[in-house]
Amino acid sequence: MGNQTTIRGIEKAMDPATPSAYIRNDGSLDTDTFAEDIASIVSGYPDCDPDALLGWAARRLAEQASGDEAAPLAVGLYATRTYPYWYVRHAAVVRQMIDAVRAASEVFAAADCPHHEGDGHPGLDSTRAYTEELADLIPLLGDEHRWDEEIEDMEVLNAGPRDGWLCPGFLAGLAREILDDLRRAITRITRAPDTGHLDALYLHRDGRADIVRLTRDLGDGRWRDPKDPTGTAAVWAARRFIAGARPEERLPLLLLVCAVTRRCAWEQVAPAAVHVYREALATVDPAPLAAPCAHGEGHPTAWVPDRKRMALVRALHAPDAHAGELGDAAEIDQDAVRCPKYAAEQAREALDYSRRYLRLDEEEE
Repeated sequence: MGNQTTIRGIEKAMDPATPSAYIRNDGSLDTDTFAEDIASIVSGYPDCDPDALLGWAARRLAEQASGDEAAPLAVGLYATRTYPYWYVRHAAVVRQMIDAVRAASEVFAAADCPHHEGDGHPGLDSTRAYTEELADLIPLLGDEHRWDEEIEDMEVLNAGPRDGWLCPGFLAGLAREILDDLRRAITRITRAPDTGHLDALYLHRDGRADIVRLTRDLGDGRWRDPKDPTGTAAVWAARRFIAGARPEERLPLLLLVCAVTRRCAWEQVAPAAVHVYREALATVDPAPLAAPCAHGEGHPTAWVPDRKRMALVRALHAPDAHAGELGDAAEIDQDAVRCPKYAAEQAREALDYSRRYLRLDEEEE
């Protein structure tokens, strides 16, 4: 038994999301292994490649929608339904999942549901996560004996009769909720927020950008303004840099875009917004990177802490009013900061960081 466990662990470590990792020798779903990896995803510490597992589970659900595996697979996808919204970067992954779950939902909808208006279906509250409980439930759904033996220990879930979980009418409801979240994920990946309405907020009457207000709204520390969860202010700044920035605005806006780009992993910024940041960063001339400049000892980058990045932007924009906000970084060499090579370095670093965040190298493999 111990050797079998070790071998399974090695196989999963080598290729954790191939179908063979979740299929028994007889071709059926290994609900225990599947449940373990679903549990690792919902806990925030995946032991697998979540994109690959969820994509495979959706395809398997479409293939097995009328069989015994439908409930374990659907419940696993339901437990992880918000994962693609926050963590999947590639639209193709989510589109494939949508196609597969939609195909399964059509099978569920076409099957007979013996329950009048859902009477007899599990009473899941869509406002609650239930993620860990659902992961624990998966192996029981595939084994009636284990359900009878173990379900009483799952008091928090209040699972109800097993037949309700297996009912195609109930599974159709799960599929609808999964699809709703997957569609939200697609929007987040592909559609940057509209920012036209922010001109009234971030432009002075004379047409100048209100750099100070932008920095305040985007936050001086690790987190931006919680009232702007989609990052529209940062997208507005990037679009301003691309299309309409005045010469005196370009460096402050560039450093602002670089600062928010460095925080995109911390804040799980929408991929569509990060693509706008990258479009702005790509307009910075890289030629100074290959040429010498007057700052042989380098430019002041690493020792300006994140919490001071916005203060630096304000100090560059209006030194008389805001230089004192830099605190320990007040002695920063502003000539070095204004060097074209410094701007090119900052843009390159932010492009590299955002490339890793968006996993763009995976698309090229």
